[in-house]
Amino acid sequence: MREAAREVAGIRLNNLTIEPECAAIYCSHLTRNQLEIQDDEQQLRYIKKPGSVIIVVDIGGGTVDVTTVRVRETETLEHVHKSGGGPCGGMKTNDEFFRMLEQIIGQDVMGEFIKENLQDYFDLKADFETAKREVLGQDTDERFNVRLPAPLNKIWERK
Repeated sequence: MREAAREVAGIRLNNLTIEPECAAIYCSHLTRNQLEIQDDEQQLRYIKKPGSVIIVVDIGGGTVDVTTVRVRETETLEHVHKSGGGPCGGMKTNDEFFRMLEQIIGQDVMGEFIKENLQDYFDLKADFETAKREVLGQDTDERFNVRLPAPLNKIWERK
């Protein structure tokens, strides 16, 4: 991304940063009471105290990006580790669900379903996304049901 910005758009690399680095910079400008969190003993702790290490994680739709910074004595930030991440955001879960569904019902069935019932396909994608989001953060066994559209069932039964 950085190389494309430099080569295609002419943006200097020192003017470009990734989202978790931006979040860390943003946090460095918050007031003290905005940066106090409760520790295990329910005591308020100031996370921008010099020497503190802050990990910022950006879990997006397509990627997870992480940066780790240390607060200097001057309360500026320095990198502890090079920022990085990978293609394992929320959309990857969706992709894997539909890949698994296609393996179960067959590529031909899925292809015919999408071709003949595009709105039902989009509804199925939206239903899966909704179900996935509802189960996140709950104390469950992480199982949930997604109802397959009737047209998909009919095509599958014909094959």
